[in-house]
Amino acid sequence: MPPGRTVGPYQRAEVLLAQRDRQLAEIEALRRSRGKLTSFSRKAHTLLTRVWARGSWKTREELVRASAWLMYLDHLRDVAGL
Repeated sequence: MPPGRTVGPYQRAEVLLAQRDRQLAEIEALRRSRGKLTSFSRKAHTLLTRVWARGSWKTREELVRASAWLMYLDHLRDVAGL
């Protein structure tokens, strides 16, 4: 999106839903490859499913951000070999 261009609420919702779908797909891929989820990826899944349904769109933006952070920590855990 070009700088300075405003994004409408429907476009923001579509972007947010796409981010959520990508994160859920990543979590599912981790589940398949590992056989189970770590506490970070399990919590990210909870945020994007159970907590998601009760949240406003602003809250959902924060949930996607928090979930991305948890997945990053999960990745760091893999890199560190823990």
